[in-house]
Amino acid sequence: MPASLIADFPLLLVAIAAALHVAGERRAARMRRTPRTALARRRALRFYAGLAVIVISLTGPIDAHADQLFWVHMIQHVLLLTVAAPLIVLGAPWMSVWRPLPLGFRRAAAGAIAHARWAAPLRTLGRQLGRPVGALVAFTADL
Repeated sequence: MPASLIADFPLLLVAIAAALHVAGERRAARMRRTPRTALARRRALRFYAGLAVIVISLTGPIDAHADQLFWVHMIQHVLLLTVAAPLIVLGAPWMSVWRPLPLGFRRAAAGAIAHARWAAPLRTLGRQLGRPVGALVAFTADL
């Protein structure tokens, strides 16, 4: 893989996540035929703010100086771990990102995970990590 592709991969993932979220939010608004609630708008804002922090920390002057200055590199880590990650978890984007995927894929994947015995530990882990307290505990343990 070329070095530039590897360096741009996180930004590509951010763009995909943002595009899926926007499509999911639009689809939800069309299905409900009502404007999004204030809570849904706040969650979306948190999610987009988390994505913006990722982009800011991986591009521009922060990234340009991160290779030469260790403290700037550590600022990248702080931004990604203590700002972007909690904002994304608080944004709870899971349903909005899931919604624009093809219905057949969603049914097959959800059915396999929802009913398979082997996936029971994954379901429990996903429920716990999808909550702010569970994500905070996992973050603290990892750090």
